[in-house]
Amino acid sequence: MAKLTAKELEALTERDVGIVIRDEGSLSGRVSLRKKGVAIPFYFQFRWEGIYTRFSCGTWPNKSLTEIRKERNEARDLVAKGINPNENKRAWKVRQKAELAAQLAEADRQKSKELMLPLTEN
Repeated sequence: MAKLTAKELEALTERDVGIVIRDEGSLSGRVSLRKKGVAIPFYFQFRWEGIYTRFSCGTWPNKSLTEIRKERNEARDLVAKGINPNENKRAWKVRQKAELAAQLAEADRQKSKELMLPLTEN
């Protein structure tokens, strides 16, 4: 299978909506129409526990083809290690939310401490 090029994607028009675009390495996307023109959400397809599963690699043109392929390669590496990339992504998001919540709680604690400080000095 031939590699897609950015020029090929840029040449797509409203008439191409609905067609499936394929790239090497089990990467594919369906042309869709958005407010700003044509967009292609790309997915990496892989087998997990005997079932075909898809992993979202990003949407062109929001992400470049290079970035989308990098996401695909990372997902493929995870599958090779026996890790489901979808579960890995969910776990990463949970960790990010927990870290943000901890940072906000610390900021609130510092703010409360600063507000209480003038009262105790008098």
